[in-house]
Amino acid sequence: MPSAHILGVGTAVPKHCYKQMDICEGLADAFNNRRAPAVFRATEIETRYSVLEDYDWLLANPDNQTRHQRYIAEAPALGIKAIRRALEQANLSLQDIDEFIAVSCTGVDTPGLDILIADELGMSPYLRRSAVVGMGCHALMPALHQAATIVTARPQSKTLILTLEICTIHVQHSRSIKNILGSALFADGASAAVVGSKEKGLRLLDSLSYSDYQTQTEMSFHPGNTGYKIYLSTRIPALLRQQVPPLIDRLLSPHGLNAADIAHWVVHPGGMKIVDYIEEVMGLNAAQLQPARDILRKYGNMSSATLLFVLERVIQQSHPAPGDYGLLIGFGPGVTIEVGLVQW
Repeated sequence: MPSAHILGVGTAVPKHCYKQMDICEGLADAFNNRRAPAVFRATEIETRYSVLEDYDWLLANPDNQTRHQRYIAEAPALGIKAIRRALEQANLSLQDIDEFIAVSCTGVDTPGLDILIADELGMSPYLRRSAVVGMGCHALMPALHQAATIVTARPQSKTLILTLEICTIHVQHSRSIKNILGSALFADGASAAVVGSKEKGLRLLDSLSYSDYQTQTEMSFHPGNTGYKIYLSTRIPALLRQQVPPLIDRLLSPHGLNAADIAHWVVHPGGMKIVDYIEEVMGLNAAQLQPARDILRKYGNMSSATLLFVLERVIQQSHPAPGDYGLLIGFGPGVTIEVGLVQW
C-alpha cells in the first residue's frame, strides 16, 4: 500500500517585525489596563510579525468589514511566499500539484483563499481544492490526514497544504485580561507542506484526534462587530496536562511504541506554560521541546501556521536520522488535541 510523506515544508512571515513590549506600549490605549505589561512579559515572547505597518490602524478600532478586507488584501502574497519555499524544498513545480488544501481561521470569504491563490499563481483549472476553516491552532493535523488519505487513494497525486493566519488584525479594545492575553500571544504567519508518495522522506504513519465536548467554552474565537474576539481560559494548560498522555499512548500502542521511542517532539507552542506542562507530564527534557520554545519566542503563536514552523526548526536543528520517530501535537478549540506519528 502506498504511504504518504511530507516532501517539502516552507514558512513565511510578513515584513513588519515588532518587539513584544513595544507592541504592549503601542496598544496601551486599546487595553487601558496597568496589568497589560505583566501579561505581555509572562508570555516570554520576544518578537512577533504583523502585516500591519503601525499601531494606528488597530487604535482606530476598525469594524469587521474593514478587518476582513485587510485579510483578503494581505493573505495571498503571504501564502504564496510559503508555497514557493515548500515547492522548492520538494523539488516540484506548481504543475505537479493536483490537490490544494487551504487552512485558516482568521478570515473567510467566498470565493476563498484557495481560489484566490490558485488564480494568482496560475495553477491548473482542474485543481481539486478544499478548505479547512475555523478549526484554529490544530488545523494542520486534519489537513495532513486529508492529504494522506488522498495519496493513499491516488499514489501519483501531490497535495499542497497551506496554513495561513493573520491574527493581529483582530486585536480588540478591552481591558479584560483574557483579551490582553490573546493580544499578547498571537501573530501573523504562513506555512506550507507538500504531501506525496515516495520511498524516502518524512512518512505520515498515523494520527488521532480527541475533542472534549464539555470544554468548548474554554477556548473560542468568535466574530464580533470589530473583528474576532478570542477567549482563552486559564484552565487550558491543566486540561491538556490531563488529556495528552492517554491520547499519545492510544496512538502509539498499536505500533508497539511508547513515549521513550519518540526522538523528535513537534509540539504546538500555544503558550509557554503549555510547553512546560507537556515537558513535565511526558517526562521530557528541555532540549526536546526547545524548538517549540524557540518558535514561540521569535514568532509568537501563529495559530494553525505554527506547527510547521516547529517541524522546520526540528529538522534544521536536530537533523533526524533515517528511522527516527517523531510526534506532532496540536491543540485547538474544542478543547481539541491532535497527535500524529511520523518517521524519517
